[in-house]
Amino acid sequence: MTGTTIEYHATADGELRTAVFHLMTMPFTLRLRGADEHTLRDAAIRIRRSLVGVDRRFSPFRADSLTSRANRGDWSGLLLDRDFHEVYARNAMAADLTGGYFRAMRHGRYDPVGLVKGWGIERAFTQVLRPLLGSGRAEAAVLGGGGDMRLGVAAGSDFTWSVGIEDPASTDMLAGTIRIREGAVATSGLSKRGRHIEYGPGTHPGDAGASEPVVRTGPAPASDDVIQATVIGSTLTDADMWATTAVAAGHARFAELTAHEDDPSFSALLITRDGAKHTIRPAAIPIIGHATTAEPAIEKDTNDHHAA
Repeated sequence: MTGTTIEYHATADGELRTAVFHLMTMPFTLRLRGADEHTLRDAAIRIRRSLVGVDRRFSPFRADSLTSRANRGDWSGLLLDRDFHEVYARNAMAADLTGGYFRAMRHGRYDPVGLVKGWGIERAFTQVLRPLLGSGRAEAAVLGGGGDMRLGVAAGSDFTWSVGIEDPASTDMLAGTIRIREGAVATSGLSKRGRHIEYGPGTHPGDAGASEPVVRTGPAPASDDVIQATVIGSTLTDADMWATTAVAAGHARFAELTAHEDDPSFSALLITRDGAKHTIRPAAIPIIGHATTAEPAIEKDTNDHHAA
């Protein structure tokens, strides 16, 4: 499934419909509850078009992107492109909020991909899916990709999404379950999509990677270091930022950094190298921690989540 291909699935009763397409080297999954096939197909095409535009402008692997032009010294995109300016500003804010654990400048080059995927999903949800929920054309919607999910339910519906978090030690088991109507869920870790946390000099070179603009500083990882973090928040941009930061900063430092986080939906589940689970602010949206066999899904998101 490559190129412009979109695959469509539905439950036998047509109550839950799913569309899947590949982009940015990963699958994206759209699920709609209470929507007809035409609504699903139209939404999937519009969302894919939106994310293609994000990739074209922000990918550091495209010579013609605004990111690549900036790395060649042409920063005119900050003045000419509103989205490029917004993402740059959000990355600067993220570096400040996380004490530099999450940052877009690496080795003297600008690389916004760690933030822009969640930002792109959030924007597509707002522009395409939110109107469907508001107009009654869908009862519930979720858009996910690469461990990030943005979920919502129409006003007046009693439906609640159930999101299963894969156990990093055993992918056929669940480390926890989240019951959520509105918000975002992001998971970052070392067990999926390669080792994507870049550690600073003298820390843990064996885990060095290059797909996320995050640098871990400080001592080498200890037995209690975070190998997977799931964060719930009001927006996916922030949830993704904090999930990646948790793996980069470690449990203790992450707790310090988020002590004054003012998002009322914020909560986190951290899994450390010794297998222990740590919840931070679990009262916001409870994460039910357990070890059970993961339920099969119509289409399984490739990084740590099942939504049903």
